[in-house]
Amino acid sequence: MQITGEGGAIQVDAKEASVEELLTALRKAYGLEYSSSANLSRSVSGIYAGSLQQVVSRVLLLQGYNFIAETSEHGTIVAVYDKSAH
Repeated sequence: MQITGEGGAIQVDAKEASVEELLTALRKAYGLEYSSSANLSRSVSGIYAGSLQQVVSRVLLLQGYNFIAETSEHGTIVAVYDKSAH
């Protein structure tokens, strides 16, 4: 997985990474805070670009997770609580 960019313009190039691996990499690179009661082992591949919240939201939505995300001056916090029914 390759992560580049700063602030509101980041890019993640993921190849067969789990959602958990992706979120952990974003935690290390940008201070993302996340918690989850869901299994985050689904595989992700693709290039995702935008702000940190946009990238995280896109990955989680495409994988069918329900979540809440909030960005403030203190950073981005994401809570993943389950897989959606579809």
